[in-house]
Amino acid sequence: MRHNVSESGLWRFYATVSVARVPFPRILRARYPAEALSETLQRLQLSDVRDTDSANGITTPRLDLLAAVKQGTAISLSGSGPTQAVSGNSATYSIKVTDSGPLAATNVVVTDTLPAGATLVSSSPGCTLTGSSLSCKVGTLPAGGNATVTINVKWTTSGAVYDCASVSSDQVNTATAGQQTLAIGVPPEYSSDGPLPPWAYALLAISIGFIARRRLEQAQIRRRR
Repeated sequence: MRHNVSESGLWRFYATVSVARVPFPRILRARYPAEALSETLQRLQLSDVRDTDSANGITTPRLDLLAAVKQGTAISLSGSGPTQAVSGNSATYSIKVTDSGPLAATNVVVTDTLPAGATLVSSSPGCTLTGSSLSCKVGTLPAGGNATVTINVKWTTSGAVYDCASVSSDQVNTATAGQQTLAIGVPPEYSSDGPLPPWAYALLAISIGFIARRRLEQAQIRRRR
């Protein structure tokens, strides 16, 4: 542990400031069960609140449970791949996930949405395809570590294509929102123009008929005058 706290002081803290008499590390271990014990101890942070033991007069700072639970690590994505497709050709997407620390990242999963017109040929071990979503289990990344997910596809269409990916883990991700996702290509523009539902055409016909009848009635009234 990085803080200058004696073992006796630490155990005294566990006994007096535990939640439902559960030692402090057990709370963190329950929240992050896949973390190594060294990572759990790295989470322990001293607060500005101090307690003095009336028995021996020793003053020690409290540990900050909330800060320890919320402490995260920076996990980011980078990569490369095609932005144009040619029907019948093959292509490869390479997605690199990096843990910049300060903690190891556990249960890291990279999720990639394949472009329209892409058929999955092969991918890195641990990847499972559901529809057009490819979920790849990376596992544990040490602080400063990285891993690469490779995705091989074959095109059934030609033209511009768009691939996007995101990353998740047990830990709070402290990387910026832009670093937590990866976009390769230009997102397609979705138009709101399209055929109306049948009821809309029926309503339009009724409205036009009503307007036509009103105008006819008004014309007849003018002729009578």
